Amino acid sequence: MKTFRLLRLDHLVIDTENLPGALEFYAQLPEVQIFVEKGRGVARIGQQKINIHEYPPTLSPVALHPTPGHQAFSLVYPGPTEPFQEYFPQAPAWEAGTGGLLVQDSDGNRIGLGFGPATPGALPRLDSLTLLAPDMEASLRFYAEILGLEGVPSGDGHLCQLATGSIRLVRKSPELVGGAGDFCLITDAAIETVMRQLAGAPLVPGLGIVRRQGALGPMRSVYLRDPAGNLVEIAEYERSEKGDQA
Repeated sequence: MKTFRLLRLDHLVIDTENLPGALEFYAQLPEVQIFVEKGRGVARIGQQKINIHEYPPTLSPVALHPTPGHQAFSLVYPGPTEPFQEYFPQAPAWEAGTGGLLVQDSDGNRIGLGFGPATPGALPRLDSLTLLAPDMEASLRFYAEILGLEGVPSGDGHLCQLATGSIRLVRKSPELVGGAGDFCLITDAAIETVMRQLAGAPLVPGLGIVRRQGALGPMRSVYLRDPAGNLVEIAEYERSEKGDQA
């Protein structure tokens, strides 16, 4: 039985063949901060981020099949939808009755924009990520048995619920590429505990526990691959950063 919990997405990685164009697109989104660090673009969204890497990738490790324009994820904003009509006047409703929007970035990644209550102090957040799972049974076993995330049927796929947000697995999708996903999940446990409990899991060889820079600062991470080849990073923020997490 797993004694660690996976709390939320910290960041995801997308690949682009046009970094200036990608940065220009994400700069349109309200409350998103854009900057460049260590040769990659960063779109900061509240207490999370999207790392934007130039394709072909030069950093490692990477997803098994990094592919520009073949990712799907959702952002949730507190407050009304009206400001977004200015940015995306032609965007179609993506779910009847919700007021949400489905847009595409400059590479073709599909982004669902959802809206929630405008509570005091609420920040926009990276809420969910959709992954192609051609072998659904193997993926469900991986997320349940290795990561402790039980998948429940949802629409045409399965939903693996985090403490905040979710990962959605779909068997078929014309927009997605298997093994293109690259994302980081924050844990509430010491990374050494996580590493021990991942004994026998498909860890990326030769890495072990490594130091990385998360959306909120320094963290320690381990990397593994799911059955489709998606790169899964599990990270613990260093002690000085833990109090800043949401």
